[in-house]
Amino acid sequence: MIHRQYRDPQWKNLCDGERGWLAGIFEGEGTARIRKAFDKHHLTYTLNACTISTDPGALDSFYEDIGGAIYYYERANGRLPRYDWIVATEGAEILLRQVSPFLHFPRRIIEARLGLLYRRTCLMKRVGRYRRPESTALMERFYLAFRDLHNKAPGRDRSRRAVAGLLGDYAPDLLPLLRRMEEVPVGVTKVYRPRRTLGHPDAAPN
Repeated sequence: MIHRQYRDPQWKNLCDGERGWLAGIFEGEGTARIRKAFDKHHLTYTLNACTISTDPGALDSFYEDIGGAIYYYERANGRLPRYDWIVATEGAEILLRQVSPFLHFPRRIIEARLGLLYRRTCLMKRVGRYRRPESTALMERFYLAFRDLHNKAPGRDRSRRAVAGLLGDYAPDLLPLLRRMEEVPVGVTKVYRPRRTLGHPDAAPN
């Protein structure tokens, strides 16, 4: 069910506090991925970013600032309803650009950088409305990398070849983050704690 109708994406200069708050929500309850679909004429690849909350007020202000749409879902067993804020293509790029400097978790950092790389590299390989042949192959590589990044099935190959291959070509600086993710056993969520800054009561003395 639609809670807020679709609005065209727009760029608004959010303050650091707003961007940090949005990054926190995205890290905890958000994700970015590429949706692959077939229409009447050709194959389409669409960058999507989704953020989930049980409090619509937490998403409404960002919906007003960035656009997209908010969907409402009733849930059984007395659970609170769920609100999904979804932005696509340009809106997803705007969201990822806003939150990227404030992300801490390796998975979210890689998602954001992959999404921005996808928008930059694939849009450059267009001629007017039409894609060059190599553009479709590149889009498929990004799609497979996102799919591999999100696949948590037990017993799967944990090497994440699609992600590592893409990062090796376009963002080798992210490979150490991917290796940190590989250290986490299947089914275990590793908590990455922020570094203790100078002045923190638990900070080590100089």
